[in-house]
Amino acid sequence: MNPVKVKDLMVPLAEYNTAKGGETLQEMFERLEGELPEGMERPHRDVLVVNDDGDLIGKVTVHDVIMAMKPSYAKLDDNGHNKALTGSYVKKIYREYDLWSEPLHDLCQKGAALKVAQVMHPPSEAEYIQAEEEIDLALHMFVMGVHQPLMVMDGKRIVGVLRLGDVFDHIREVMKTCKL
Repeated sequence: MNPVKVKDLMVPLAEYNTAKGGETLQEMFERLEGELPEGMERPHRDVLVVNDDGDLIGKVTVHDVIMAMKPSYAKLDDNGHNKALTGSYVKKIYREYDLWSEPLHDLCQKGAALKVAQVMHPPSEAEYIQAEEEIDLALHMFVMGVHQPLMVMDGKRIVGVLRLGDVFDHIREVMKTCKL
């Protein structure tokens, strides 16, 4: 059996949703709901942010949206992450930064007005993978905490997006064929 390549599971760039930096999150979400490609039951959870020339300048992920709703997370470190995630540490930070003390509805009201450019992040070097790589490398990247989805490259050109959910769907299908 031939190894599965990243290009076999990626969503082609032309089929992925994009947004402009000046849109609000609410505008972006409303537009995405109306643009579901045939056969897709729900919109992509991530959006590529492009400039007026159509060049990628960033992406907005579920993680970015949630982080933007509580700007206090930015005080943790550059990526809003901390490597020492013990249960007591997480609870301490939750209380110390007064996170999620406002009702979700109020936070959503504020979040809806945020501009995409305020929420997006430019993909780091670790968020890119070549289309010809085997899916094993992508799995390793996801497990190691790479901010998903991965941007799929053909040389120096972005050709698609690899989502963890699509890789998981493939794993599920392969596993169903395995005999115990």
